[in-house]
Amino acid sequence: MGNASSTTDEPGNRSRSPQAARLQAREVTPLELLLLREFVEQHLQQSRDGASAGEIEQRTAAWTVTDVGKLPEELRTCCVCLEDVCAGQPVRTLPCLHTFHAQCAEEWLKKKKTCPLCQFDIVDGADGGSSSQEA
Repeated sequence: MGNASSTTDEPGNRSRSPQAARLQAREVTPLELLLLREFVEQHLQQSRDGASAGEIEQRTAAWTVTDVGKLPEELRTCCVCLEDVCAGQPVRTLPCLHTFHAQCAEEWLKKKKTCPLCQFDIVDGADGGSSSQEA
């Protein structure tokens, strides 16, 4: 009698749609909560416009991976989509030398003109925490 909600989670109870059951059966991990919080904060506090296609093309280097084994370990996974980089895929390297799938980098930079890892501003040439590094 004390736990009425346990009856709705039993396999025999089909009063909810399968999609709703899947959503309720999984708990959100602390890491997922942190990632979601960071994502929301970045979009709420986004004060800069993204880079134009011309700025992205001019200030970053596009190339195609020929041998993943020659890439440093930290470049073998795109931190934007979290998928592995494979041979034959186009990638884009930012001025800070961080590399991502080309499409991931382009979509990111069109929304925000800073590196997703170090916040280096590809247009102004400064990291996200300072106004300018050159005087």
